[in-house]
Amino acid sequence: MISFVVPAYNEERYLEATLRAIHSSARTAGELYEIVVADDASTDATSQIAERNGARVVTVQKRQIAGTRNAGARASSGDMLIFVDADTRVNGPLISAIYDVQKQRFQHTGLVTAVSEDNVDREPWFVYNTIFAAGSPWNTITDQGSEQNRLKSVSTKAAFTLSALFPR
Repeated sequence: MISFVVPAYNEERYLEATLRAIHSSARTAGELYEIVVADDASTDATSQIAERNGARVVTVQKRQIAGTRNAGARASSGDMLIFVDADTRVNGPLISAIYDVQKQRFQHTGLVTAVSEDNVDREPWFVYNTIFAAGSPWNTITDQGSEQNRLKSVSTKAAFTLSALFPR
């Protein structure tokens, strides 16, 4: 099962469209899924919108995105996590591709992969550690699409989340 984890703070303006896009994308992918919204002390209708749109709400008082994301991950039931910002629209082909690549990698290597975007301490100053980009799997690229594999890293925030889900 895929767990979509959506960290949120006062996201009533964007959340409904995001959740609808997740539902549509997950149905297109044809996989079992859940949506967990980690509501970080919102003072608007974020929680109510999440519940009304079929998400399970986890209420936290972190006021910190990493802690909120991790709380959502701990509350999830899936064997794969996809983190989606509350103002992001995902689509079916993207979700299918992410799921298929991660599943194949895990079946082949037994490894769960943590990738993300990262600031780096030298030019180009920012890179994406990707599942697939610029024609290559597990590629690190700039926002302009230039390969930067010498700057490849594993995201600690994603790794910490995975360690919370899969403790030894």
